[in-house]
Amino acid sequence: MGLSASGGSQKDVSNVFKLDKGIVLTDVVVKQREIIVDVPRLKYTDVTYERPLIKEKEYEKPIIKEVISTTTKYNVEEQKTVKYNVVEVECEKPIVKDKEYERPILKDKIYEHPIIVDKKIDVVSVSDLETLKAYVIQLKELQILIPKIKEGLVGLKDYKLVEKVIQVPKLEYVITQVERIEWIPVKREMPISG
Repeated sequence: MGLSASGGSQKDVSNVFKLDKGIVLTDVVVKQREIIVDVPRLKYTDVTYERPLIKEKEYEKPIIKEVISTTTKYNVEEQKTVKYNVVEVECEKPIVKDKEYERPILKDKIYEHPIIVDKKIDVVSVSDLETLKAYVIQLKELQILIPKIKEGLVGLKDYKLVEKVIQVPKLEYVITQVERIEWIPVKREMPISG
């Protein structure tokens, strides 16, 4: 239930009595205390965006040529048309609001140019030395074999394929008559058990 608001009560003020004694405060010590408050650090990061490069491109501008030509004039005929019933449909109207966006800060970034330095690799183990020696021996053998293979390839180019019809003797078949045995199943009478 709500309370009704009304004016102040008109009572007699003579019933109010005053205090005879007052409260006295002595030996008041003010103590100070230091508090360390952590201030949050704001970290700003640079926002990088792509800067568009505008290219100028030539386009052909059409020139309108005025040519006097004959045009056709259409006769307008009045005809009965169909009248449509209009139905009201609710649709949402878009409200355009301004939206804040971050302004891009464009900064040039310096790229380091790579410097190529030749590095010598030292062979450490004895097995690596042995594999290198075997590799050098195989290379020398290959250098000897490559000219021989090239000579063989040149010799193969001299061959020519010749198409030739080869006659083969006809095969003769000897027909012999052979008797054929047909197996016919025999009906057996079942023995009557009694």
